[in-house]
Amino acid sequence: MSITNVKSVTKCQKCSTQGVVRRKEKLLVAMECPECKNEWKTYSKFCKECGEPNGYAVEGTCMDCYTVKHRSS
Repeated sequence: MSITNVKSVTKCQKCSTQGVVRRKEKLLVAMECPECKNEWKTYSKFCKECGEPNGYAVEGTCMDCYTVKHRSS
């Protein structure tokens, strides 16, 4: 089973303001609206380097892969 095609919900369902990441929870990311303080959970995107959840609601590498890549540069 793959959830890589699930779209992350990054905007607040109540007021449409762009949410911010509050905390990471394995495959999910807890988001919060800075305007109305609404909270919701959405799927994390996956790291293209290792295939694990990156802990964010946007594309990009996880912190582990980012650290390894930039320490060796």
